[in-house]
Amino acid sequence: MLMLVIRDEQMKAMQEYMLGKFAGRMFLHLRENFPEEPSDISDEELRDLIQMGIEKARSYNIVEEEDIQGFLEFMITNGPNFHEDDAHPEIQKILSSTEMDGEEKIDEIGYYYERLEEKAHKALHLRESFPEETSGISDEELSDLVQTGMDKAKSYNIIEDESVQRFLDYMVTRGTNFHEGEAHPEIQQILSSTEMDGEEKIDEIDYYYERLEEESSFLK
Repeated sequence: MLMLVIRDEQMKAMQEYMLGKFAGRMFLHLRENFPEEPSDISDEELRDLIQMGIEKARSYNIVEEEDIQGFLEFMITNGPNFHEDDAHPEIQKILSSTEMDGEEKIDEIGYYYERLEEKAHKALHLRESFPEETSGISDEELSDLVQTGMDKAKSYNIIEDESVQRFLDYMVTRGTNFHEGEAHPEIQQILSSTEMDGEEKIDEIDYYYERLEEESSFLK
């Protein structure tokens, strides 16, 4: 029986051929789906970036084609050195994990960027809606406030986007610790309720503040 023997040199050539085909597909994919990010990169530069990205992804044990594609997309949308950006140590921690496979790493990075975008959107809302209240707060401080507020809202089972935003509104207009102030135990009682969902809790806090304002106006 004739046995087919594939030499190491032949195997390497086959792997290089398949890698070249994949890189070509990625070139077309990135050009078609990200035409403006960045728009001034030449074809040669893009091919070099793809090659570098494939090698870097594999160094993080990201080896499946779909996952490598995700890695390359992050390089295009968030910068070719996104994986080494000191401003985002969370990403380095994800990529260095030995407990996640390539798909899980790409998914987790995607969630991380989604959370960043959500934070930025909420911070912008606070700037535009409450310019006076946020005028003395730096961008970094506001970002920290948003993160703290999102975490705190979640701890009270307030998870819907609109309800979380209103929780943050209270932090800006009523004080960052409005939910813990001893002067208003009613708020703590509302937030600790297991019978109301997040939206109901926020509505109830609205009513509470409205009643306070009505009482204050009546006393005047």
